[in-house]
Amino acid sequence: MQNIDTKQAEELLRKYYKKCYDNVAGSDFYRLFADEKLQHSFQVIGAGNYIMRHEKVFQTDRPDFLWSAKLAYLFHDIGRFKEIECKCKEEPSPQKHNHAMYSYEILKAIPEYDKAEILLPIKYHSCMIEKLYEGDDFKSLKDKQTQEDVKHISFLVRDADKIANYYLMKTSEAKSDKVFNDLFLARCRFGGVSDAILRDFLAQKVTNNADIRTGEDWMLSYLSWTFDLNYKASFDFCTKTGCFKNLLEIFNKYTSDKGLQKQVEATLYDYINNRYQQFKGE
Repeated sequence: MQNIDTKQAEELLRKYYKKCYDNVAGSDFYRLFADEKLQHSFQVIGAGNYIMRHEKVFQTDRPDFLWSAKLAYLFHDIGRFKEIECKCKEEPSPQKHNHAMYSYEILKAIPEYDKAEILLPIKYHSCMIEKLYEGDDFKSLKDKQTQEDVKHISFLVRDADKIANYYLMKTSEAKSDKVFNDLFLARCRFGGVSDAILRDFLAQKVTNNADIRTGEDWMLSYLSWTFDLNYKASFDFCTKTGCFKNLLEIFNKYTSDKGLQKQVEATLYDYINNRYQQFKGE
């Protein structure tokens, strides 16, 4: 993989973080939230670099494609800082915000980054991949190579985002734990897995956030991200670093149904093993 200088882009990311951090000065929680999102962004950069080093599609001498790929995962969450500022202002009843759209809008306004290969993977990274394929902005791309590039970079951003989150959950320090506890545990109830969430998970499908009702649902939803990983390098990373094992241990911590725990483990590992068999055939 070619060495691509992203210092200027990283400075822009830090600029949005610093503005957010200053604007939420009255809230220790939202400052920690901003810290976590900056940390996550740089972990996604590391995860994206790992995937690009190990996947054949990125072993190319097309500098524009590689530059767009790196910028897409570097900037994927730049809109998080606007979201954090908005939520802080809206307390005690913060609203839902589309941070991916915020990221898209920020970058579209900068001519250097106003490219489909950067913008579309970012715009659709936090929703089901079908939304990208159904979008008029993707369908309107006339050049087949551009469409293929957008698809590969979208897979890259989505995978890097997920495995970085998995790794953060495995290695999180006290600050990140506090964000997780405050944001997640304090705002949901525990009472078993909902039928719709379990049905989708056992069918090896990414669960629908609209079906989430309990804390166990959230944890199973995180596990279901595995079903949306695209590259062998992503599975390798999670296997080597123990991320899959850690996620199952977290779910086990919050569920009292040990029969369900075994069923979840079998479903997850069955999927992982089948994907490795598919990668061998490619």
